[in-house]
Amino acid sequence: MSEQMDASNNNEGVGVDVTAILVHPNSHPIMKLAEPALNVLFEQFQERSHETIRPELAHCVGLIGYVMLNEGEPKFAEWIFEYLNEVRKSDVQRQLLINAFRHSIQNEDEMLCLTNSIQQINEQLKKILESIVHAPLMIAAITDTIIDLSRIYPQIFQDIFVDIVDILIGWYIEPLPTDRILEYISQALHKFRPFWVEQIEATTLTLLDNFIEDADNYAQQFELHGNDDDDDIGAFTDKIAALYRACTTVLRALSDNFSSTLNLLPIDHVDNWLQNIFTYNNYNETR
Repeated sequence: MSEQMDASNNNEGVGVDVTAILVHPNSHPIMKLAEPALNVLFEQFQERSHETIRPELAHCVGLIGYVMLNEGEPKFAEWIFEYLNEVRKSDVQRQLLINAFRHSIQNEDEMLCLTNSIQQINEQLKKILESIVHAPLMIAAITDTIIDLSRIYPQIFQDIFVDIVDILIGWYIEPLPTDRILEYISQALHKFRPFWVEQIEATTLTLLDNFIEDADNYAQQFELHGNDDDDDIGAFTDKIAALYRACTTVLRALSDNFSSTLNLLPIDHVDNWLQNIFTYNNYNETR
């Protein structure tokens, strides 16, 4: 009820009585009112003069979406992704609408209203994640939403798991990532634990092998480069350190207990990784 009161107060002067939609005892009038109300809210959302109340407008969008999905009406997802496309040049506005969508699916694990459209929704979320350039808050908003849906529809998420972690790891091994990005992505990768374990042969081992192989290639380039320029040395070592960091993070995502993690992995893979790591460390110490 407090959310309903907030929704009403935040929209005074905007021309939308969100409370009337939320508290109506009959679902049919709700559905008749919802789409026109969403369209009005989005018009106000885009107004430059409403920049200060944009978060509140987005919150009301999420509340209406929550009601629609809980009444078994999946059209809200179609509506919000259409408008996400319209604001694709503004990461701030996209973040707010993604947060609204995430709010709307709070009860989806019980309602399963999006069952018939979840595959398309996953693909759209993946495209949005791929399109982010420099917006840490946007990365968090979209990834948190993907994580929520992965828990509700794990079988469907399996299809895009590799693509999602590839995107996140790309950010994770970026040159000079911020501590905030590193911490967030590390936590996000941990939340995908069931999928790391489920796809250990098809995905996880291959990815870990690639980390070690790429780090080894950089180490060999570093050795062949034969240049003592501090900038060059720093560039090589930063890349190698980033790959080892990503490798360690994925290993930790498999299990909180490292000995348990090793039990999940073929011993020949582990021996090969350790050999490459020790070779690099020994060489680095002689420089």
